[in-house]
Amino acid sequence: MKLTQTDLKSLLRENQTTFDRYAALLIRWNQKMNLTSITEPAQIEELHFCDSLSVAAWFKNVSRETSFPTGSQPTVLDIGAGAGFPGIPLKIALPGLDLTLVDAVKKKCDFLKGVVRSLSLSGVHVVHDRLDAKKSAGQFDLVVSRAAFKLKELLLDARPSLKTGGTVVAMKSIDIAEEIREAEAVLEDLRFTNLESVEYRLPLSGQRRQLVIVY
Repeated sequence: MKLTQTDLKSLLRENQTTFDRYAALLIRWNQKMNLTSITEPAQIEELHFCDSLSVAAWFKNVSRETSFPTGSQPTVLDIGAGAGFPGIPLKIALPGLDLTLVDAVKKKCDFLKGVVRSLSLSGVHVVHDRLDAKKSAGQFDLVVSRAAFKLKELLLDARPSLKTGGTVVAMKSIDIAEEIREAEAVLEDLRFTNLESVEYRLPLSGQRRQLVIVY
């Protein structure tokens, strides 16, 4: 599978008004609390929104090819959601998803709740806590995270929350060969069978990134 710069830009432009409102909220709240060091609108679009939309572009391709995940309202968990990346852009692009955002920092959760209200996003749940495997056991079709954890740690945390046949998508930089080797060493123990990488480039800077997909 190949993700193109056009894929990312198209998903952004299709929802430009909503993303503009999201950017305005991010900039305003960032004056009161540390959400991001990226504050220029053009950089927010590329480095936060387009980057996060790589997950949406992948999801649309996989759903079309394999009917994954099953059910009319796929369930998605964003661990360490921070300022909402990639979960909220994913929800904006694919509003039929049922999204849960988990973060251990209360102020960030307050921001996420404000975004959900302001953008009138339905089917989004914000949880101020560390991930509780007992509470979330077997609930999610898809677990996503953006550079919040080493890959092996993410797989260990995510496994109990996944439904049978569920998938983990980690947003990563390119040079993580050691992380991937560590993750591959625990795949069988965690009942995963495959680890794949999908590379993409951001549309303005051309920076290379990858999605590491484990299922």
